[in-house]
Amino acid sequence: MTLLKEAVELVATLHSLGYVHMDLKWDNFLWVPNADQPIVLTDLDHLRRSYSAKEHGKDFARFILSAIQFQMGSEVAESLTNCYLDNRTEDHSDIKRGLFKRIQKKRRKYEKRLRSSEPTPTPSAERRPPS
Repeated sequence: MTLLKEAVELVATLHSLGYVHMDLKWDNFLWVPNADQPIVLTDLDHLRRSYSAKEHGKDFARFILSAIQFQMGSEVAESLTNCYLDNRTEDHSDIKRGLFKRIQKKRRKYEKRLRSSEPTPTPSAERRPPS
């Protein structure tokens, strides 16, 4: 959990500096052992300026969705969200508005994708009608 919290602090710093990444999935974080800054953010193609707390919340929602995707439990997602909010100085209401709205939307989409990828059960040989 320590590495995840360091990643959250990195995102909070990025947002405090007025930037959004636009693709904060866990695949875009690199762990560099024995470095002063052990977490590095990659895939900066869509990095852009934004001082909107609502956009920062939307951006961070993608990070939280990775916790949901890896089925880490709601307590982990909540802990990471609280860590993020603790590292922000702005009014949390706008951040939360963007964050929670985006999580709900993406969670529904993710759950729908999971349901559609589940294999459909095939009837056993005994239950098949004779041909």
